[in-house]
This record gives sequence, C-alpha cells and structure tokens, in this order.
Amino acid sequence: MFDTPEDLVRFCRGTEAHDLMEIASWPEVADTDVPPLPSDQDRYDLTELTEVLSEVADGAAGLVDHQAFAQPVEGVRDLAEYAGLTRVDELLAPSSGLGQAVARGETPPSAPLRQEDAGELRRQWDEVVIQIGGALVFRD
Repeated sequence: MFDTPEDLVRFCRGTEAHDLMEIASWPEVADTDVPPLPSDQDRYDLTELTEVLSEVADGAAGLVDHQAFAQPVEGVRDLAEYAGLTRVDELLAPSSGLGQAVARGETPPSAPLRQEDAGELRRQWDEVVIQIGGALVFRD
C-alpha cells in the first residue's frame, strides 16, 4: 500500500527486490510510461461495506441488497489468495453466513439484506478486513 500514486509509480520503477517481481506481467508494469493506477472498478473500499451493514442493522433494511458485497469481495478474494489468508477463505466459504450472503448477491434478483442478519454479517466482514489489513505492507 502506498500513501500517494507517485509513491506507487516510484516503487514500480524502482530496483528493490520484492515478491511482485515473480508475477509474469511485472516487467510490463515496471517498464511502461503509463502510471500503474487502478481503474475505478479496481478500487476497493472495504470499510464502506462495514458502514452499509451497520446502517442495515440499525434499521435501513430493504434499502440495500446483497450485491453490495460484489466489488469488495472480489478485491478481498484476490488479496487473500495472494497473501495465503485461509481464514478469509473460510469466512467467505459457501457454508458461512457471509459466504451465503455473497452468493445471494451473485444470483439475480438479489434479495435485500435483512436487518436481523446484518449484525452478524458485519462481524464476519470486520474479521475479513482485519485479516486483509494484517497482510498489507505499507510503503513510503
């Protein structure tokens, strides 16, 4: 993780050895003049889902559907795979409440999140965010 886009560009163009260099497409990232910035669909705000689940638990049921999980879960799955976070895989498994909520958002029509489920889903999502946060490396 980087504080600024410029820090990310500097890192990508640097010579410091790191595990991303093992990715097959790394030379393309490092050698391009195009800044390696994610597009809007590749930006993930994991805390926004926490806020949504809190609002539903506090009475905004019916206003948010299960599709709210789609984009943040996509990013979380990628990060969890990269970092080997098996606990995140467990929390998102089809047998867990959170995994079932994610699956409901992937099949149209998506049902609205229920107030009585939102508190537990938030607890599980918060654990996912903690797991992901513990695996991130922040660079200057």
